[in-house]
Amino acid sequence: MYRLIADLDHALAYAQELPASESAAIGAHARELLTGGGAPAEQAFLDHYRALLQTDPAVAMAHAAALRALQALPREATNESERLHARHQWNERRRFLRMETPGRGAS
Repeated sequence: MYRLIADLDHALAYAQELPASESAAIGAHARELLTGGGAPAEQAFLDHYRALLQTDPAVAMAHAAALRALQALPREATNESERLHARHQWNERRRFLRMETPGRGAS
């Protein structure tokens, strides 16, 4: 989750405006992280997160607020190839921005 937030902050600092398709991909990724539809590699995060949701009312309230905020983002395309392309574009932007970050291999 922290990496997604950092990547988004970094992208917004360098991009005038993210395309709606990338905004939709970002929102979908965040929703998957928060609700469990993400990649198997994110399962450890989800297990820990679900435990916190069950035991900490503040986390549950923040979770609900985050999901409400994500509703403001555009929805992903219904066409799978368009959806995959938008996610690829977002991942490439993230990768490029990480390469350009001082101290991370930038020249």
